[in-house]
Amino acid sequence: MLGAAPSLQDTFANIRVDAVEGRQEYNAIDEVMNLLNQDPDVDTVILALGTNGYFSQTDGQEMIDAIGSDKDIYWVNTYNRDQQEAQEDANDVIAGICGAV
Repeated sequence: MLGAAPSLQDTFANIRVDAVEGRQEYNAIDEVMNLLNQDPDVDTVILALGTNGYFSQTDGQEMIDAIGSDKDIYWVNTYNRDQQEAQEDANDVIAGICGAV
């Protein structure tokens, strides 16, 4: 996400990229809410949390609910050639969340 920030900012109106290497889902919800409180007019949220630790579908849904239905939310699948099992687990959770929305 760090490398993609300039292109994302060119593509999406009113986007702010807050990319940090190694952030985990359980830390991300607080970060996302802090950013949305600072700039409530953001209309697009892109989540790309990688394989930095397990999270459940319940945790992910909590994130979606906290962001709110008035935002366009994109949750990026993960890729990690060295941790295929963690990648598959994370992508299964993301697919479950997206299917529930």
